[in-house]
Amino acid sequence: MKRAALLATLITAALAVTVTADVVVTNVTPENWGSLMGEAMGAYSRARNQRDPKVYMDALETALFLTTNCPIADERQRLARISGPGLNLANAMERDGHATGARTGLYLKLLKTAAQHHENPYHRFDAAYQLARRECFLCPDADLPGAEAAFKALLLDPKQDAGARLAKLKGIFQEGLPFEVDVLGKAARIKQQSDDPAVHLRYYLDVAEYMGNMYGGWSWGQEQPGHDHLNPAYSYEARVELMDKGLADPKVVNKIPLYYHKAWLLDKLERFSEAGQIYLMQTANSNAAERADAFVNYARFLEGRASRYYTPDWQPYLRQATAAYLQAIAVGTGPRTPGNWGYRESAANCAIRAGDFNAARTVLESIIAASKGATNDFVRVRLGRIAWAEKDYEGVIAFYPPVDSPLNTREQYTIEDRARVARALKLLGREEETLQALEVLKDKADSNWKSYYTFAYERMKARLGKRK
Repeated sequence: MKRAALLATLITAALAVTVTADVVVTNVTPENWGSLMGEAMGAYSRARNQRDPKVYMDALETALFLTTNCPIADERQRLARISGPGLNLANAMERDGHATGARTGLYLKLLKTAAQHHENPYHRFDAAYQLARRECFLCPDADLPGAEAAFKALLLDPKQDAGARLAKLKGIFQEGLPFEVDVLGKAARIKQQSDDPAVHLRYYLDVAEYMGNMYGGWSWGQEQPGHDHLNPAYSYEARVELMDKGLADPKVVNKIPLYYHKAWLLDKLERFSEAGQIYLMQTANSNAAERADAFVNYARFLEGRASRYYTPDWQPYLRQATAAYLQAIAVGTGPRTPGNWGYRESAANCAIRAGDFNAARTVLESIIAASKGATNDFVRVRLGRIAWAEKDYEGVIAFYPPVDSPLNTREQYTIEDRARVARALKLLGREEETLQALEVLKDKADSNWKSYYTFAYERMKARLGKRK
């Protein structure tokens, strides 16, 4: 009774804060509550970017007031309706440090409502997980064994969404829990509880991601340190074995992601021949979008093989990669994977690196066609690079954007590109225009090249001054 009374007191206090806030919400009806709630959540989201804390707090209190005072008469329907915005508010309160003090009771009430009544099973589990995790952190030491047992039981509760449980498990190393969790064992138990092919596929991919985070590996363009990098249970070899089990699992219907992940692992192990065979095998897919994906993945694998330390790229691999990109374009349907949607731009860059300028022009023409005839800045820069490689200096000036173009210096239109325009002008004897280009270059160049282009500009200016 004492706990119940305390909880009631906390909730009453939280509501009192809402009532006393400088917030006006009138004419709330069951019919307009949904639209008012949507407007309040939008205003609260925007208020997070406001410098005035009162704007933020008023928006928060308005959203909380509408959530806790929903006028829908049917209790089950009311709880289902408030659970969505309630969970979003609870997450925001915890994130922004407002789930404490007088609002603690309301915060917990919103989580409990979502854990029981949210229409989305993934979010129901998310709310229950947050409550169980919170108990593990805040309970007295004497109660920790019970909180730990409840937390682990929740992870294996077959009534909870299996995909949501696997998703939490793969990132559990970030939680800083005061006890160990047998992630591999519990994930295997979750897989055993389900006959859903999607769950079985999710198991192999999520466990592989967890193993990668523990061991360390390639992510965000560089090697990342692992959390348990000396443990062979998480190694590349162990993950290859996991992928082989998934490929042999009769309950996994869609094995394509497992093949790709195995190929990636084999590449990291420098078992290039086996990896290449897997990538090439996928290009026989009868589905057009997946076949385009396969050609793009194969091309990118070959591009990686072409890279060499301290020496130029290996041209035979780049030419093979260019051919694979052209095959992807010839499919006529774009790749299914979002990460491959920029494959035409990758194909153009690859063809230029390979020195296959005819193929590069073919790709750039396909980009122009896809843009309804518009020649964008990406195409102009690449056409300029081709013209420079072919010593077509008039083409360099015609194709490249102007030197003072506002395009991103580092990623889109580099100083090296802009300098080619200045050099082409100089080679063509157009020195007045060269001087103008150098003036722009000395202002746009970073610290490494600013002094050089400043020197070149002053020297050219002096030369032209002497002629005058």
